[in-house]
Amino acid sequence: MNAIFSPGKLMLTSEYFAIDGALVLAVPTKLGQEFFFEEIKDGKSLILWEAYHQNTLWLRAVIDYKNWQILETNRPSSAEFITKTLKNVQQLSNSKFKTDLTYHLKTNLQFPANYGLGSSSTLMNNLAEWAEIDPFYLNTISLGGSGYDIAVAKEKSAVLFQSKPEIKYEKVNFNPSFKNELIFIHLNQKQDSREGISFYKSKKSLRNW
Repeated sequence: MNAIFSPGKLMLTSEYFAIDGALVLAVPTKLGQEFFFEEIKDGKSLILWEAYHQNTLWLRAVIDYKNWQILETNRPSSAEFITKTLKNVQQLSNSKFKTDLTYHLKTNLQFPANYGLGSSSTLMNNLAEWAEIDPFYLNTISLGGSGYDIAVAKEKSAVLFQSKPEIKYEKVNFNPSFKNELIFIHLNQKQDSREGISFYKSKKSLRNW
């Protein structure tokens, strides 16, 4: 199987204010998400999806992409999100999910999912690179958010990022003298990205001051 890799991310400034156009500094992590893909000429129009967390199977789904039905899965809610995202890929791509091929697609998240290092953004970027589509737009219609994490995954570099008035970013060399003294502390309080973004956007009265 062929493979694509996107690194995770750490945002050092601005958090959800990035959605409103605040300048963001974010850096890549060594660990990220692998994406393996194979196309099989069998005329079945299926997607065989396998998602692994640190090499342990987490989600399995068999999807009929002619009518976008989930035929088998061990996690219905997660399979629905993947199906929605892959349907968006089909709409944006000139080639993927257009014929009757079967696609064997496999992901492997190298870091614990509750670390918040970009399980969704690395997936979006991997899919976009595979399908040759715009990762920022795929992320917008599938998940939402400012897109800073997509920039890090795409460039595999530290970036300065701004989402408004339009997305713009530049690669930067983040190499401070104190880098060997930086410590990552996991508080085990990760929020669901989709829920967190929706909650933040619902608080417009607090942001329009």
